Formats: sequence, structure tokens, C-alpha cells
Amino acid sequence: MAQALATVRDGFRSSAPERLAQLRRNADAWKAHTPGAATLFAQSVHSLRGTAGTLGFTEVVRVASELEKLAEGDSPPFSPRVLVLLQALLDAFSQPPSTLSVVPHRPRVLIRLSDAHFAAELIRNLDSFGMDGVHAGSDEEAVRLLTADRPVERVVVGPAVSPALRSALRSTGSPPLLVQLLSASEARNGPREGTDAVLSLGTPAPALARELASLQRTSPTRFRVLAVDDDAAVLAAARAVLEAAGLEVVTLSDARNLFSSLQRHHPDLLLLDVAMPALDGFDLLSQLRSEPAWRNLTVVFHTSRDATSERVRAFQLGVDDYLIKPVEPAELRVRVLAHLQRRALLRAAAEKEATTGLASAHALQRTLARQLESGTAPVAVALLRFPKPEALTEHSARLTPRLRPSDVLARWDERTLALVRAGEDARALQAFLQAPPGTADALLGVADNRAQPSMGAQALLTAAELNLGRGSDASRLERPSMPPRTEGSALSGSRPALATPSKTPSHSSLPAVQPPATRPAPTARPEPHAPPPTRPSGSAPTFPPIRLPTGETPASVAPRVPPTPRPTEPGAAGQPRSHRILVADDEPALRRVLQRLLEQEGYVVETAEDGEEALTRLLNPNLTPVDLLLLDVHMPRRSGIDVLRALREASSPVKALVLSARVRDADVLKLYGEGAADFVAKPFSIHTLLARVTRLLPPRSS
Repeated sequence: MAQALATVRDGFRSSAPERLAQLRRNADAWKAHTPGAATLFAQSVHSLRGTAGTLGFTEVVRVASELEKLAEGDSPPFSPRVLVLLQALLDAFSQPPSTLSVVPHRPRVLIRLSDAHFAAELIRNLDSFGMDGVHAGSDEEAVRLLTADRPVERVVVGPAVSPALRSALRSTGSPPLLVQLLSASEARNGPREGTDAVLSLGTPAPALARELASLQRTSPTRFRVLAVDDDAAVLAAARAVLEAAGLEVVTLSDARNLFSSLQRHHPDLLLLDVAMPALDGFDLLSQLRSEPAWRNLTVVFHTSRDATSERVRAFQLGVDDYLIKPVEPAELRVRVLAHLQRRALLRAAAEKEATTGLASAHALQRTLARQLESGTAPVAVALLRFPKPEALTEHSARLTPRLRPSDVLARWDERTLALVRAGEDARALQAFLQAPPGTADALLGVADNRAQPSMGAQALLTAAELNLGRGSDASRLERPSMPPRTEGSALSGSRPALATPSKTPSHSSLPAVQPPATRPAPTARPEPHAPPPTRPSGSAPTFPPIRLPTGETPASVAPRVPPTPRPTEPGAAGQPRSHRILVADDEPALRRVLQRLLEQEGYVVETAEDGEEALTRLLNPNLTPVDLLLLDVHMPRRSGIDVLRALREASSPVKALVLSARVRDADVLKLYGEGAADFVAKPFSIHTLLARVTRLLPPRSS
């Protein structure tokens, strides 16, 4: 961190000529009695004073403070001393900055061992490796330390781990590594279920401290901070301090792009300046607290404004903390981490079921997305679908004690559990779940991101659901071509729960996806206008394993069905043509997974990687009309809302089913206002999606 801050200081000093030139232009306008020039000059000097103080340029702070006092008031007269102080400001930049109090980040280790003397010796040795150890004499004290403001990064326990401690470990926002000390014979067998590492009880304290310092999480899920300031030096300094504390930092210099950046990054905390040229921090805070999507976002003001009235106003509007520049790096780090830890604990408590402790589907999707974005290790997902809801509750109680703190177990729907595990592939996760006591009579589907590390959460979840019931074949990558669904009466016979267009069935009413007794031989997919083969009445749809995309370009990832010219006849041999669906999403893996799923159901599927490409296809009168558009909201070039608006203006008859995870309540209403026929929030299940598609595209009759 010290080196990073030194680089920021050098950059700030090199920016002196540009900053002084801007101040001189403002001073000349002030001298010429230009309306508002004095106020603009005062704002520029105020911002300079805050940045200089943050980086330790005390002489710059002193001169800037004097300049700011000369510009105070409604219409202050121009003073010749302003020019003298501007020259002094140039000299002040050449003065060496003061030494910043840079305290390095020290990971915290919680030790829950019965031997207090060994724990004390271990704490002394951890200190030599730059780590802070703390001993808990009871499980109650350990739980209290885990839920304190300062996060714990490693936990050392003995052979027995109490249920209360395991529950607390899984409730933290960024779960610590769990290290268990066992006898030498047990330690040789490797990690136990529910732990990240196993070490021998007889390991000397110096060697144990060295092992703890070397342990790293395979795929860390870090807190994300969005820092907004019009001064690049302040943003660079904040990034250096917070990244050294293990946080992910996104910076934004133009506050006008705040809401689009929030939608893109979904931060855990917003570090916001107040005095910015484009928008005022108070106005932005007021907007945030009025938006349902961002009402609970932690907001910390980081500003040079130190008036009591402004601090009171900020807290009245709902700010969580108010930091006055300059802020010592250690204070900035500690206060930000405290807010993040508290937010994580509150969110974990709110998003878990009180009786079972299971996370919600949305919480699982958010954690999975963060793990996939880290891109440092394989991430695997498993779905377990039970014949009855009661079986889900019973199995989750047996499975929870076997999980690591970093694992996420959630209720996917009424009869389905979802498990996310980082650092293992699909085969390893499948072996873990099938080990005693096993999966009972549940259908198991697994998938991982090895084939394409950049794939998103929804694509991976859908891939796992497609593999439900595949048993040992779940990790296979190749899938045969499957016959499409039958149009007309065959659909209602094969999938009656989804054939009623007037009502979307609940998860509990949907039939479980059963594996076929034998794998059908590959068959060629018929031409778009040929009569599709029929599936025996009463048979359930089967979803064989799919190949996740491995190509490097979008074209290789999602091969498209080429658009066909508009037919002059309804279809071959007088048969109605299959419904045609266009999938518009900027994630290649999700486009391909949805394409395979819908083709399995007999639809003709095309794909588009952004809104512009989708509109080009939809508004071309020389191509076969599209019956349904599956549309993402946030895409490059043109967003989903832009696409809906263009289709409405062109009076296009195509129906649009919007799929998105990052949509505020107001945006959903806006989507319907722009002409969306339906909306499905990510993460969604296969049955939910197919139910909505079937409702919008009833079977054609001859």
C-alpha cells in the first residue's frame, strides 16, 4: 500500500501546473466580475485542499485554506493577495509531503482451542507473520468475535466444532477459512467434510503459524466498494488503501453515471464525495434513498465539507457515515470494513430461512455471480430435486454439517436444493453429494464453469438443471441432438402442467424431470418447416447433458440458426411451421444453454448478442417472422428497454419476454409500459421459463 500511495502522491504533484492553470482562469474571471466566478474559485480551492490533505501535502493545505477564506461569501471582492497566494501554491507543491500513517492490513485469526497456553504461543507466532490472533475460550465468545465489526479471515478449531459455531461461520458475509486440528493419523487422511484444511494437533506453534499464513482461499468472494469523486488523485488513494485491505474497488469520476454503474457492479458500499461539478452528493443521496433497489445500500460520505449543518443534513437524508478529508488511511480502512461486516451480517440474517437456515435463491445467485467474476478457480453448482418438500427439509438438515463455511446452500424452489462450491469441479461435487448418507431418491444435476470460466450465474444454474437425473453422466460434455416437441395435441399430452396458457403453474405442480431409461439415438433435427417427430403421449421431457461453450469468439460459442426467407406456405405438407424464438443476451454461455433448451422443446431458435443485432433481425421484413423475443435488459449498444421502444414504434407484433436480474421495481413497470408481454427475474428455473414461453406461444393447430 505504501508504494501505491507514493505513486499517487507523485501523480498529484505532477498535476500541479494543470490545477494552478485552472485556478488562475477562475481568478481572472473573478477579477473581471464574472457572475459566479468567486463561487467557482472557492469550490476548486476547497477540492484541492481536501485532496492535498488526504495525501499529506500540508503546505498546499495551508495556502489553499487561506485562498478559500478570501473567496467566502455571496459576492466577495477580488483581492490582489489571491495572485500572491497562487504563486505560493506553486511553491507549496514542491515541498515534501508529510509522512502518512500507513498501517498495513493484518488478517485476523480466531483460535477456538481448549489449550489456552498453546493458543497464546500461537498468537505470538502469528504476529511475526503480520497476523492478529485472538483466542475464544468458549463457543459463545467465538460467535461474538465472528459477528464483530472487524472481520475474521481464518478460524482454528479442535477436533469438535459445535453447531452454533458452524452456523455463525456460514452467516458471515465473507466466510473465513476453517482450519481443523486433528490427531496425526486423522490429519494424514486430508480435509474433513465441512473444513477448508486439516493440520496435526502436534504441530509446533511456529510451524502452525507459518501454515496459517500460507493458506489462501481458492476463489475469494470479496466485498465491492464503488468510490465516486471528481478528483482522480482521491480515487487512486482510496483504491490503494482499500485494495490493500482485500476489498474490490470500482472508481467513478463522473457522478452522472452513478446509477448505470450501480446497475453494472452492484457494490456493497458507496464511498461518495459531496462537492462535485456535475451533481451534488446530497441530491444523489436523496435519490438513492427513494429508490427501492438502493434504499438499503451503505453510503459513506468522503468530503472536505466539515460544517455541522451539512453533517446533520447528511444524516437526516440517510447517510451511514461522514468522513471529513483528510482521512488517515487506517481510519478509512477500519470504518469501511466495519460497515461492510455489519451489512453482511444483517443481509445474511434477512436472506436465510429462520427454521432451516437455507439461503434464498437470489442470495445464492448473487454469491455465485461474485465467485464466477473472480475467475481464479473452478466453481461448481448442484441441484437436488426431491419428490416431496418434506424430504428437502430433512436432507438439508443432514447436509448442512458437512458443508464448508464458504459453501452456499439455498432453497431453489419448493422441492429443490441448490449448492454452490468454489474450488471444485462438477465431478468432485457430485462425489461429495453421493457419499453417505447420499442423495436418497432425489434427482441430482451438476455443472461447473471449467469449459468457460467467464460464464454467468444463470447459465451455470440452467446447465445444472438441464443435467438433473443424469447420474454419473452429469459431467459429460457431449449431448446428442434430440427430437423437438410435437406441436398441437401432443404437447398437452406430454407436459400437461405447462400447456395451460391461462395460468403459470407453481413449482410444486410441475413434474420432476425424469431420466430416460435408455439414451435415445441421435436424430437429425428437421428443417424448420418439416413436420416435427412426435414424442409418446405421457412421457416427460428429458434434458441430456449439454456441452458448455469453449470457443473464444461469440460466433463459436453460440452457433445461430440462420434466418430463413419468409415462407409462402404455412409449412411443408400443409403442416404449421414451428414457433420461432430469438434469444437476445450479451452472455454467450446463457445464449447457448437457452438455445439448446428451447430446441429440445421443438422451437426454432436464433440468437443475438446485443440489442442492435436483435433489432436488425426483428425489423427485417424479408426474413421469417419471429414469434417470441427472450430479451435481456442490460446489453451493449442498445438496452432491452431501447429494443422494446423501437419495436413499439415500429408496431411490431413480436411478443417480448424479458429476462433480467438487475432490474429495479420502477424498471419492471417501465418494461411493461414499453410493451413487454411478460417478465421473469433471474435466477429462474427451467420449468418457470418453459411455462411462460408456453403461455405466450400456445401450440399451433393444423
